[in-house]
Amino acid sequence: MSQSSRHLITRRLFDLAPLLAALVFGGWAAFVNREYGPIVTLRSGMGQATYALFSTWIVSRTVVNVFSFAGRGVQGVLCSFAVSFLVMISIPLAIHYALATPEIFNAILPGIVWGSAYIATYLWVLSRDSRRSAA
Repeated sequence: MSQSSRHLITRRLFDLAPLLAALVFGGWAAFVNREYGPIVTLRSGMGQATYALFSTWIVSRTVVNVFSFAGRGVQGVLCSFAVSFLVMISIPLAIHYALATPEIFNAILPGIVWGSAYIATYLWVLSRDSRRSAA
């Protein structure tokens, strides 16, 4: 497989990430709140799914924009991770607080873990690609 083919596949995976995030994290939030009844289960799941869809897109854009702005080296990676992480956690906290989700931390914990890995992976790919294009 050529380098350009691998780059295209990687790009497509990052393009599908928001939809996958909505399905996985919306389902998780519904699952952890199922004991509070169907209305809370549905409300929590849909709130998290909606957030996950849009926030993954927003976080992805934040990663790219801050990485480009802060520099494509270590400083860019660290700054982009920190800003993207703060964006990633601030929105679901506000949404679940507004929805009165009983188990907010448990509802967003997988998103924090997997979102951090997503940000780190995306930054690794951006950093790798910027080093290749600079060479």
